[in-house]
Amino acid sequence: MKIDIAEGFDYIPEYNDNRKLPEKEQVVVHFKYLSVEDYTILMKKGKMNKTEEWLMICESIDNLEINKRKYKPEDVCGKKGLAGFYGECYEAFQAKKEIE
Repeated sequence: MKIDIAEGFDYIPEYNDNRKLPEKEQVVVHFKYLSVEDYTILMKKGKMNKTEEWLMICESIDNLEINKRKYKPEDVCGKKGLAGFYGECYEAFQAKKEIE
């Protein structure tokens, strides 16, 4: 049996009409899939912490800029006003399959 496993994927959020922007200006979230070891680390505390998981799954974000400041994955969870962005991206990650 041959199995193709993806290492991650890029996601272009719909948030704030992002997909209507020219391609070079669109926010792109670069996700990576976690290993069993990664999940073991996350579950050691007994309950999955979504913030810690976000920091492990989100490798980088292109073009996310607010008030002339570029935002990184670690900035997203604590920024007021980005709950919709975070929620959409996290949901997209959960919906995507590692094995097609």
